[in-house]
Amino acid sequence: LTFIPAPKPKLPGHEASYNPPKEYLPTEEERQSYQLMDQEDRPDFVPTAFDSLRQVPSYAAFIKERFERCLDLYLCPRVRQNRVHIQDPKSLLPTLPKPRDLQPFPHRLAKRFLGHTAAVT
Repeated sequence: LTFIPAPKPKLPGHEASYNPPKEYLPTEEERQSYQLMDQEDRPDFVPTAFDSLRQVPSYAAFIKERFERCLDLYLCPRVRQNRVHIQDPKSLLPTLPKPRDLQPFPHRLAKRFLGHTAAVT
């Protein structure tokens, strides 16, 4: 069995900065075209410029994205399993020796204890 490490999350780029370069900021026409798109086709993140880090609002989809990543890591098996194809299942059972070969073991009652016949309370 070989352990497969979890994939690293994608690091944020320049467009995820609180003050991204001008070429990463969408124009007003691009923003309007995002609104007209279907929900599935819309980009998850639209870059926005802020003057300072204190003005950046909390990320609305943070908890959902973290949950989905944890769920993916939990449900994804990260161990490679080598499957063995067995032709004859009886070949897996060990051959048991005959009881005569396992002697000496007691086969007669050597001592008998007499006493209580029921549980003692």
